[in-house]
Amino acid sequence: SVGVEYNDLPTEEGGIPPYCTEFIVMPSTGVDSAALPQWKQDVATAILWNKVPGAPTHGNTTVTNVVDPFGATKDVKFTIPNAINLEIEVSIATREEQPYLDMSQVGTITNNITEYINNLGTGVDVSMSRIFQIILNDANFDIQSLVIRQIGSSTSVSNANFPIDVRECAVIDWMFLGQSLPVW
Repeated sequence: SVGVEYNDLPTEEGGIPPYCTEFIVMPSTGVDSAALPQWKQDVATAILWNKVPGAPTHGNTTVTNVVDPFGATKDVKFTIPNAINLEIEVSIATREEQPYLDMSQVGTITNNITEYINNLGTGVDVSMSRIFQIILNDANFDIQSLVIRQIGSSTSVSNANFPIDVRECAVIDWMFLGQSLPVW
């Protein structure tokens, strides 16, 4: 996914220098560390060949000696968003008509939540109601509480949306339903 932030003012605005464009580019799933240098080069080339000539770029990543359409080399900057690693804790209660938890649903639920969060893109908040919708789809239990927390941080929300900044993306690797369960 790609986002673009532009500052057309003569002063710094939102962390972007005057008259600069910031491209926020998230690596595709499956780009490993060995392929990252070529991916960065490809992103920088695409930016340079498509942006307004002479307009400076801004970001946390710099690729040097990128060849422009006229054969000149330039440095190109763009931002790779910070991954916000999340975990989810869901407290549930079974219903009277089915007083046991059907564990066959857990794998599907965790996969669907993982797919939802990992495909949000940059700067998109994690929606509590979307997670509720995924969990309650054909579920035979009720949700008592939902906590979304950033791993390794004290940042968390309870029964609310989790805010993601424009230069961040949400990522989830684990989900907790009473006990630690890996997300496949």
